[in-house]
Amino acid sequence: MIASGALAAGISGSGPAITIVCYEQDKEFLESQLKQFCEQVLITEFTTCDRLRDEV
Repeated sequence: MIASGALAAGISGSGPAITIVCYEQDKEFLESQLKQFCEQVLITEFTTCDRLRDEV
C-alpha cells in the first residue's frame, strides 16, 4: 500500500485489521485496492480541535 500512495500502513496481529493513512487525493484509489482483498472497508478522517469545538 505504501507504493500505492499510503503514508503509513499496518496490520493488526489478532484482527486481522489493516490500517492505512493517506492524503485525501489517494483515498479512492487505495479504497479500490483494498476492496479487492478485504471483506469490509471503513473510511474515516482526522479532525482538528477547532472542528471538534464547532461540533460540540
